Amino acid sequence: MKYTTIDSIHDPMGAAIRDYHLQGKYDTLLLLMNGTGIAGKLSQLPALLNRLKELLSEEGQILIDSSDLKYIYENEDGSMDIDLNAPYYGEVDYQMQYRDIKGEPFDWLYTDPMLLASVSKQCGLQCQIMEQGEHYYYLAKLTL
Repeated sequence: MKYTTIDSIHDPMGAAIRDYHLQGKYDTLLLLMNGTGIAGKLSQLPALLNRLKELLSEEGQILIDSSDLKYIYENEDGSMDIDLNAPYYGEVDYQMQYRDIKGEPFDWLYTDPMLLASVSKQCGLQCQIMEQGEHYYYLAKLTL
């Protein structure tokens, strides 16, 4: 069994996965703890999925999770206050801080399950939602 790890804490933009020295075919690629985040922006999600597809064996799977941040914009009556003219609501900016030490700001992407399925399909991947939680989080399996 062949495996490798990608440290997204020290590499929040996912540069390791875009490193073309990383070669081979893998049976399972795990992108957990909001794995869509390393795309950074919605515009970069197809590039991330296409790169993962290159690393996937014929019968392999990508297990990826995320959260739909729509709950932040949800009113008690179920309506939503989402600005449709703004960038995608799942694009957020993060900056880590511990006491007086601040890291550099970086982009992070949360995707809703329908969007992940749509972009996956555009990239030639099938997306199956395996689990969904009460608070808009989900686990998806992507396959060829």
